[in-house]
Formats: sequence, C-alpha cells, structure tokens
Amino acid sequence: MHKTLTVIVTLLATMTFQASITPPGSLWEGDFMSDETTAAHTASESVTTDKFLNACKNFLTYNMISFIASLSIIVLS
Repeated sequence: MHKTLTVIVTLLATMTFQASITPPGSLWEGDFMSDETTAAHTASESVTTDKFLNACKNFLTYNMISFIASLSIIVLS
C-alpha cells in the first residue's frame, strides 16, 4: 500500500508541476500593440490568462494546492 501511494502521489506531483509551467491553452506568438478592438499582448504570454483571467487564477490556485499536498505526502511517507 505504501509503495502504491508513493507512485500515485509522485505522478500527481509530476502532472501538477507540468501543468504549472505549461498552462492550458496556447501562447501568443508575437507582440501586438493594442487597438480599439484587441488588447495588447507580448510573445510567450498565455492566451488563456489574457482571455479568461479568473478561470486561470482558479486553475493555478487549485493546481498549486494539489502540488503542495502531493509534495507533503511524499516528504511524510
């Protein structure tokens, strides 16, 4: 049981870490100055953060809670 829990928690920590460094959605490919219809953005920023800020904040919050919980279980086991 102990080894199975360690494997599962390690996989969960790996997935949450990867999700935090590569957020869902794509990245802007180039810089863009704002005009009347579109907001400004710079290359390599997340499109999701630009368009859905509250959803992105929620995702990152819950992702970080899962990551810290996984690391805590790994350290305590």
